[in-house]
Amino acid sequence: MNHAPTGKPPMTERERRRARRARVTHGATIDFIDQPISIDCTVSDLSSGGARLQTEHAEHVPHSFEIAVNDSNEVYPAKRVWYADGQIGVTFVESKDE
Repeated sequence: MNHAPTGKPPMTERERRRARRARVTHGATIDFIDQPISIDCTVSDLSSGGARLQTEHAEHVPHSFEIAVNDSNEVYPAKRVWYADGQIGVTFVESKDE
């Protein structure tokens, strides 16, 4: 069994979350910060600290960007934490400069 240096098992994705997530389906765009480029996506999980996005172009999304949710006009500065199989896990940041 692979254990963390503390002798405890590594944390699962669920244990690392600080906030409860809600399953949602919101149309949104991923807006590049330094370029006039947007990629359509769907927000499929949402919490106060982050989200899971679905898009056909996950490999093209930069490390830092903004998520603009279509139906609420909310904009979230975000950082990519992971991506795989058309999905992106993001954490929300306080400002675009973080």
